[in-house]
Formats: sequence, structure tokens, C-alpha cells
Amino acid sequence: MKKIVTMCVLLFCATCLWAEDSLVDSINNIKSNAAFIYGEATEESRQHADSLARTDLLLNLQAWVFKNTEQVIDEELDSRISRHVKTISTRRADKIRVFVYVQKYDVMPLLADMGVHFSDSSAVDVFQTPKEERVDTEKLLATSKKLSEIFAQSEKPKTRNEVLNRILRAKDFFELRATLKTLIDQKAITSYGKGNTCKQPEHCYWVIYDRAGNIKAVLGKGKDKRKNLKTSRNESLSLYEGKGYGAIWFQIAETNQKTQKA
Repeated sequence: MKKIVTMCVLLFCATCLWAEDSLVDSINNIKSNAAFIYGEATEESRQHADSLARTDLLLNLQAWVFKNTEQVIDEELDSRISRHVKTISTRRADKIRVFVYVQKYDVMPLLADMGVHFSDSSAVDVFQTPKEERVDTEKLLATSKKLSEIFAQSEKPKTRNEVLNRILRAKDFFELRATLKTLIDQKAITSYGKGNTCKQPEHCYWVIYDRAGNIKAVLGKGKDKRKNLKTSRNESLSLYEGKGYGAIWFQIAETNQKTQKA
């Protein structure tokens, strides 16, 4: 009887490991297929991982739209795509990995309804996987230089000012997205998201960017008046509302709060 129980336990464990490997293979296949846009996060709680993964997905979606149309998508898209988003959850050591993805084919009609239209050439990758490209030496050198700059900033910031300085160095939406992902991985910020997902706006920092993706303001915490950390002027969030600007909020980890008020 004891042998039978042991065999059942071993069989169950083997089945779980096989299922986990199968999910990881599915994730890798989706990530290598240009027909999908995805986001992912690994955190101790599933809820936190899911929230960060969905934010990552939306930022990646916005980057894809802007790359092909030079248009900043409306906040309404967040709710419109929700029924098309699929989720894969796996364990990574003692944490939960959440991987969310959406097919470009499902998103494009929604974008068209919002007045965002792709040219024929920009929509080709909706159905095709990436093709091998000829190596561009100049582009490779530029990328190498950029990576060197990133690695030079890879040490986790120790104070709030160091975190904010990282954010302030971002010149556009794409650099901001990369910076936020790094700071999340380093646990320097606890969360971030698109403007309409913020539940306590007065407790968050805000980054404002225009339709071209350029960073226009980094606002400190506050209610009616906030300090624009780029210009040192007092401004309010309402100054940018309804004028075509995009917004991302973030919260700095408590361990990085030991510095003067910003």
C-alpha cells in the first residue's frame, strides 16, 4: 500500500512538472511570434503580478501602435481589449509568473474604430513570424553603446532622488517604459500603470507625454498643485487633461523614500 501511495505521489509530481514545462513552451512560442503582443511579471502575489503584467502589455501595445502610426492610443483601449487578453500563469521558484497576451488581429479592428489606421506594410507582421534580417553594423554598434549606458545604471537606486533621476533621464515614452521595467525588477518602485488605473492619484508620481511620445512633465505627489520635477514649476494634473497627452503613474518603494520631499 505504501509503495502504491509513493508511486501515485511521484506520478502526480511528474505530471505537474510536465504541465509546467508545457506552459513555459507556450509562452516562449508566443514571445517569438510577431502576431502577438504580450506583457509579463513575476511577483510574490498573483494579484500584483497580474496587475504589472497587464500594464506591461498595454505599454507594449502602445509602443507598437506608435511605431506604426505615430499615434498615442486612447485610454479607452484598456477596457476594450480586456475580453481579448489571455493569461498563462506559472511558478518561478517561490513566486508567481503571470504572462498575458493579445493577438494583433483582434486589436486592429478596435483601433480602427478609434480612428487609428495602419498602412498595409505595417500590418504584415500580424500573421507572420519574424524573419531573419541582415546585420546592420552601425545599428549594432549603436545598440551596444546603448546597452553599455544601461548597464552603467544597473545598480539599484538607494534613495527616492536616485529613482526620480532615473525617470527624469528618460527622454521619451520608449526610454520611460524600459526604465520603469528595470526599476520594478530592482524593487525600487512598487507599481506603475496607465493613468486611468490609478486608485490614489495624490499618492503617486506622474509622467506626462505628448502624442509624439516626448516626456513633457514629471509631477511629484500631491492633490491640486504638484511640483513639475523637470521645470521646478508648480502644476496640476488637470493642466494636461483632455489635451491629447498620455499619463503613467508610479509609486516608489518605501525603502527608497529616505530623502527630501519631492
